[in-house]
Amino acid sequence: MRLDAIRNGLEQALRADSHLDNFLALGHVCFIWGDVRATTPEQRLEAYDRGRQAAKRAMELAPRNPAAHFWFATNTARWGQTKGVVRSLFLLPTVQEEIRIILDLDPRFTAVYALAGNVYYEVPGLLGGDLAKAEQMFRKGLAQDPKFTGLRVGLAKTLMKKGRIAEARRELQAVLAEPEPRNPADWTMKDAREARQLLESIKAKEGRARPTISVAATRAPTLGTRRLRRGAPSGPVGSSAPENGCRRNSSCAQAAPRRRGRARPNPPCRRPRLTLIGDSCRVVLAAGGAARCPRALPRAVGPLRPPAGDEGSGRGGTGGEPAREGGKAATGYPRSGCAARVGAEVFADRG
Repeated sequence: MRLDAIRNGLEQALRADSHLDNFLALGHVCFIWGDVRATTPEQRLEAYDRGRQAAKRAMELAPRNPAAHFWFATNTARWGQTKGVVRSLFLLPTVQEEIRIILDLDPRFTAVYALAGNVYYEVPGLLGGDLAKAEQMFRKGLAQDPKFTGLRVGLAKTLMKKGRIAEARRELQAVLAEPEPRNPADWTMKDAREARQLLESIKAKEGRARPTISVAATRAPTLGTRRLRRGAPSGPVGSSAPENGCRRNSSCAQAAPRRRGRARPNPPCRRPRLTLIGDSCRVVLAAGGAARCPRALPRAVGPLRPPAGDEGSGRGGTGGEPAREGGKAATGYPRSGCAARVGAEVFADRG
């Protein structure tokens, strides 16, 4: 391939002419060769090490040349990434020092922001990595040169890692739509390819995403739920038994018989439920039909007294205290004994 020919030509040129530009070019080409051409980790390590040695020779020739420091730091960082971040932590201070030197020599050297951003992105948080600083470095570089597509790819990866998928997609699409990339070779061989791969990964993740249904929403209704749906009174908080349950009152006509074996839902309790409101008692029917179980009411409140004249026939009378609702006299109890029909509410004084 052409990249192999360029690399070999630079190697031969350095044997005849040890010029600074040749060392810088070899450091650049070795970095690209390791990223694009190498097929095994061993080949990558060899290419990055050769590029690091060439850049180090350039640093000796021109100690204040930011490009020499950049290619030395870039090849060193990529060598460590290929070797393993944890296994090459001893190289991290060297890379960070080179970044500082480049920024001191030339803060307008845009490529150093790509290097700094990738270092913050790749290194684990416990060891100095920081996604916020990585995003800051990528954006600083893009502010200087919006056509630097390598910076935009790094920014997109950082945004993806932070969960900002929509922003990352826009950055990747901008990489592919860039008409005049700053470095056409990097755009063709690296940036455009990586941008397409990242877009495909986003699309695949979105395709696998499916709306989830809560387990609680699909669970069969529990005993308490079925009771509430049929209108049965609920018991105290944290208890599934009905308030003053009929199972404990053998004198209640609506008491459910005890059964052995698997527990079954209780039938709706038809007794009135009593609630204290001030000095009065509020009787509310619990379910359909007429309730005929005054003994199921709490004895602490006392028996309900129907108005005089209601015993046996007719409503109303003058022998007892009339029932009240909201301070107004009621018409008395229905003919169904001391209970009310469905939905009726009767207020009676305490006994």
